[in-house]
Amino acid sequence: MKKILLIPDSTWGNESGHRSTQFLIKKLRSCNLEVGLYCSDDNRDSQSDIFLKNNKIHYFQKKQYRFFHQVFEYFALKEFKKVIKAFQPDHILYFGAISNKTFTEYLIKESIPYYYLPLTTEYYCLKDFAGLEEGTCYKCINGNYFNALKNNCIQSKNKYLVFLKKAFERYKSKERILKANRIIAYSNSQLEVLEKYGVDKDISSLVPIFFDQDNLNNIKTTKGDYFAVIGQCSVAKGWHLIPEIIRNTSGIKFKLIIYKDSVAKNFIKKYSLQPYIESGIIEIISNLAEHEDVLNVIAKSKAVIVPSIYPTTGEFALLESMGLSKPVLVFDAGIHKEIFIDRENALVSSIGDIQKFSKDIEDLSNDDELWTVLSHGAFKAFNQITDFKNFDSSMNDILINNIKNVN
Repeated sequence: MKKILLIPDSTWGNESGHRSTQFLIKKLRSCNLEVGLYCSDDNRDSQSDIFLKNNKIHYFQKKQYRFFHQVFEYFALKEFKKVIKAFQPDHILYFGAISNKTFTEYLIKESIPYYYLPLTTEYYCLKDFAGLEEGTCYKCINGNYFNALKNNCIQSKNKYLVFLKKAFERYKSKERILKANRIIAYSNSQLEVLEKYGVDKDISSLVPIFFDQDNLNNIKTTKGDYFAVIGQCSVAKGWHLIPEIIRNTSGIKFKLIIYKDSVAKNFIKKYSLQPYIESGIIEIISNLAEHEDVLNVIAKSKAVIVPSIYPTTGEFALLESMGLSKPVLVFDAGIHKEIFIDRENALVSSIGDIQKFSKDIEDLSNDDELWTVLSHGAFKAFNQITDFKNFDSSMNDILINNIKNVN
C-alpha cells in the first residue's frame, strides 16, 4: 500500500477548511492509500482522536509556523525529517497554503514527489482573497507585490513590515509551487489563474471539490420569505456591494449572516443600514454557536446571495446552499462563470452590475416558476461538482504519472 503524507492548513474544528481536510482524508483512505497527517494540534480534542483512530491515520504534530522559518529552516526542517523518517511516505500532498511550508527543497533532494492544491488565491495575493472594489484582481500575480501597497491591501499599523514578510513568503513560495510534481485544482477557471501565475498546464489535474454531502443530510429545508447573504464581510467577498443592492430592491427581506457581532456593528455603521434594520428589511444574524445554525438559516431562506468577486474556487457557503436546493445569486467571478448558466441553475450578474443583481432578486421573489427551475438547477450543479465517482482513477493518475520530477 502506497503512503501519502497530507500537510493541510488546518484540520481540527468545524469551519470549512477543517471539514474539507477531514473529508479529503476519508477520500484518500478510500483510494487504498496509507495516510499520514502532519498538522498542528490547534482545536484537537477527543473527537479528533476518534476520527484518527476510525480512519487509521498516522498523526504527526506540526509546530506552529513562524516567519523566521523562511530564512532559518533548521528546527522546522529537523522536525519534518523526523516525520519523513518515521512514516516514509511515497507522496506528499500540500492542501491549502504553501507559503508557510518550507520543506520542498528537501523533498526534491530526496526524490519524494509532492503535489499542491490551493484553496484560495493566497499564493499570489498578500491579503489571500484577490479582489478589489472594482472586481477580480491579478495585479500581484507576476510578482510585483508593490501593487498591494498601492491598493492599500495591507491593513495593519505595521503595514510595511507586514508587507515585506508577506511579499517574501510569496516570493519563496513561487519556486516551491512551480517545482511541484503536480498542481491540483477544482476547476478549469482555477487552472487558468494558476497558468497566469506560471504553472505548466501539462502538470495540472482536476479533482472534485472536497465537500462531504452527508453534512447536509439532517437539514430540513423550507421555502422562506427572505434572501440570505453569506460570506466573509470583506471587499473580495463582494460585501461592499450588498448595501446598494438592498437599496435598489423593494419589498424584499434580507438576512445578513455576519459571524462576529463587532464586524456586524461596523458594517451597519459604515453603510448607514440602521434604518433598514429598524424597518425589518434587514436582519443581522451573528454569534451563531454551531455551523448547523448557519445551515438552518440557509435552509429556511427563499434564496442565497454569495456576492464574491475574487477568483473563487468553490466556497462552502455556496455549495451548502446549492446542496440544500436553494437558488443562488452570484457575480461571474472564478468558478461561478464555469458552473453557472444565468437563469438555468443560478442568477448570474457581471461583477459590479448592481441593477441586474437587484432586478434578479425581485424577479425571483415574484416568480415561482423561476424559483423552481433554479432550485433544481442548483442541486444538479452541486451533484456534478462534488461527484467522486471517478476520484479513485483521478488520484491514481496523479500519483502514478509524475510528469515532472525536478532534481
